[in-house]
Amino acid sequence: IKNIDSIEKMEIYGEIIANFTKKWVLIKGGHLSNSAVDILINSDEKYILDGEKIPSNNTHGTGCSLSSAIASNLAKGYTMLEAVKKAKNFVLFSIKNSNSIDFEKLNGTVNQMGEIYKNIDIEKLY
Repeated sequence: IKNIDSIEKMEIYGEIIANFTKKWVLIKGGHLSNSAVDILINSDEKYILDGEKIPSNNTHGTGCSLSSAIASNLAKGYTMLEAVKKAKNFVLFSIKNSNSIDFEKLNGTVNQMGEIYKNIDIEKLY
């Protein structure tokens, strides 16, 4: 869908899709110029989830990482809202940790393991 350039438009399209599918819908807002607001919506509930926008070209894999993290969190028993919030945070740190890798003019991938590596003693692994 082209020209979804505002939170208001995201809400409109989200409501249309949620009412049609009768399922949860996550409308991503990472494409917005100054924010990373996402909208989680179903036919009864709507949540506007603010997020930090990281200036980075290393965003390849964000969608796959997000959907996998949501599914994993749901499998752990979290509610949909909790699962999405945790997944957004996971992707945020994956992008932040990718900035240490320089691909110059190419778009690089996110670094899902970056935060984990910061919190373990890798020397003990080898």
